[in-house]
Amino acid sequence: MKEWVPLFSALVWPLFIIAIVLIFREDARRLGNHVLDAIGEGRGVKFGDLLEISAKASIADVEKREPGLSGEAIDLSVDSVGGYDEFVGKGSYALLDQIHRQVVSGQRRAIDVLMITNDRYYSSRLLRDYIATLGIRYIVYTDGGRFDGWTKSSLFAGQVPTHDKTLNYSQLRHDISGVLAETVGPGKSAGAVLQTMQEKALDALAVVDQSGEFRFIVEREAIVAKLVTNLLVLNEQHAKSAAND
Repeated sequence: MKEWVPLFSALVWPLFIIAIVLIFREDARRLGNHVLDAIGEGRGVKFGDLLEISAKASIADVEKREPGLSGEAIDLSVDSVGGYDEFVGKGSYALLDQIHRQVVSGQRRAIDVLMITNDRYYSSRLLRDYIATLGIRYIVYTDGGRFDGWTKSSLFAGQVPTHDKTLNYSQLRHDISGVLAETVGPGKSAGAVLQTMQEKALDALAVVDQSGEFRFIVEREAIVAKLVTNLLVLNEQHAKSAAND
């Protein structure tokens, strides 16, 4: 049991950071951005006696895939971060009820993305009910199987008629404001994706592969959690290395 103590100790801060990100999203964003800005400028960062990361632990160092505590290479591509990849397409009220019961009972994961495809017609009322009942976070458009844009469900729902109306793809894609075309590839580094988000003032981006197929939606908080966690692991390595010198 004693040999596990160093590992548990090393994991305390990464787990704490992840918990902060999940529970206090806005505070976590500010904390994460502050940490990343400091590290990116080549200076250390310290929060009282609780958290300290040395200037040696840079994002560039982490993205060189230095070995982690387990000795395995650190993967910091956006694909390793992951995101919202559970999606559903057009369905009936019966399917909506079935999916909802499965999610509530734990038989399937929560649905995060509603796919709008160019080969179907949609009921505005049913769309709104899918979003509200399943807690849909994002709307993703595909034209001929290829990614064609994305938007937040709250923005989408606010523009869909409240009365029941049949809508085609063009109406849902081109008559809805706020649809974004920005994407990143699954192999792009998490640090580069975060930089893209900051430049474009976005909290999320669609990850699309080379064939144009949608993979998932990645959010800023997930990237911050990944980067800060690995910075903490790398900082632990530097501290151990300095103690052994």
